[in-house]
Amino acid sequence: MLFAEVAVDFPDERARTFTYKVSDDLELLVGDLVWVPFGPRTLQGVVFEINSFEPTELQKIRSVNARTVVARSSLRI
Repeated sequence: MLFAEVAVDFPDERARTFTYKVSDDLELLVGDLVWVPFGPRTLQGVVFEINSFEPTELQKIRSVNARTVVARSSLRI
């Protein structure tokens, strides 16, 4: 099982990512623009990292919106 660290497009004073479970049928790359559940809404975010570390209580990424819109070398929070 893979997990993605996603920077969600949501105003927040803290620069951080949120962890989402990657569905087995979803091909995901660092830099992809994705749709994710965020509270009662679905928001866009950018994938910063993909790993196999399993945290607790995760939401699944709903879909990929655009392929690699941010280069890996440009990803810094």
